[in-house]
Amino acid sequence: MRFIDTSIIFYAFDRTQGRKREQVKDFFKKISIGEIEGCVSNKVLSELYNAVTIKVKEKKETAFTIIAGVLESDSWKKINYAADTVVAVAQFSERFEVPFWDALAQTMLENRVREIVSEDEIFSKILGIRALNPFR
Repeated sequence: MRFIDTSIIFYAFDRTQGRKREQVKDFFKKISIGEIEGCVSNKVLSELYNAVTIKVKEKKETAFTIIAGVLESDSWKKINYAADTVVAVAQFSERFEVPFWDALAQTMLENRVREIVSEDEIFSKILGIRALNPFR
């Protein structure tokens, strides 16, 4: 199972990202037909809603439809984190000098997810997680 970072999902809606947008759309098709098992967290969906409404200025109704589509889809696994994770993530963030929001990738480990699809190199600092850049 692969955790999909917000920025990767966002490319599907950013019309200025021609090649990346098409690659991400093809990647999502693989998730929708079950060729790849993808998952997201409530944090990712929150960030996506914010990015879609602010950066590409989609209507809030459109952004809501996007988020609801992921939530209702059987193709996407949804994971969350426990309250105790916030403390562990804060400590991890401080110790390894990783931004707190990126360190929340620890959520993946709680849910036995070991791969993240992201362009962000910071995830390589998190022991037990393999970062996959789909554009390389």
